[in-house]
Amino acid sequence: MIPSCLICKDEQKQDDQVDPDELNVAPILEYHKSTGVDNLDEIENEVLVINSTAWVQKPIDLKNWKEAVAKFADTYQTFGFDRARNHLNSLKLNSDAYSVEKEANKQNALKKWRRLPIIRIRIHKIEQEIFDTKYFGKNFKAFRHIDKIRNLINEAAKILNEVYNYYHHMDNEIKESNVKIAYIEEKLNARFEGEIEHQRPRCFWQERRFPFLVHEMLEQIFEQQATKSYLIVCWS
Repeated sequence: MIPSCLICKDEQKQDDQVDPDELNVAPILEYHKSTGVDNLDEIENEVLVINSTAWVQKPIDLKNWKEAVAKFADTYQTFGFDRARNHLNSLKLNSDAYSVEKEANKQNALKKWRRLPIIRIRIHKIEQEIFDTKYFGKNFKAFRHIDKIRNLINEAAKILNEVYNYYHHMDNEIKESNVKIAYIEEKLNARFEGEIEHQRPRCFWQERRFPFLVHEMLEQIFEQQATKSYLIVCWS
């Protein structure tokens, strides 16, 4: 089940990171004083651009990647170390590409999402100005245009939220595959350390038995010295 409005929650988390100038509507409202109804076409075009650019990167199809990870998890132990490591790195590159794509699309969607309230304010001010005039009946066409823009805004909000919903779903879809990759990497690292340890020349001075060997050598020397002394005395 997908939580309601994931993009809204992300927006709240990042509120402190937003540039205040980005959300400053005062210059826009000042601009509306001189344009008014004539500005509706410009606003509509802005919303249409948001709708058409909700995705900046085409989503990667991860179905084949998931199948490749599952197959590798069953066979990697039969591979040589270098072959297994190269195969793992290739799978990780695909995973990294997905992460980059996800971040780009989500940040793009969030940036456009933040524009929607400003657009709503703009058309509300235009609508308010029409009502405040004595000849608002002459601007009936503008009311229909405003309704059209509002529908486009609602459509844009839905599309942008779907970007977040898609990645929420995909993260759950590939969670098991990422766990498998992490497990395989851990096992390969352990195998590599084991091979290095096996190939490393053993140093006499690093032997754990070194103190005991020294003790044994000293005892042998003392015994030899004692034997020599005894023989000398007996010969004399």
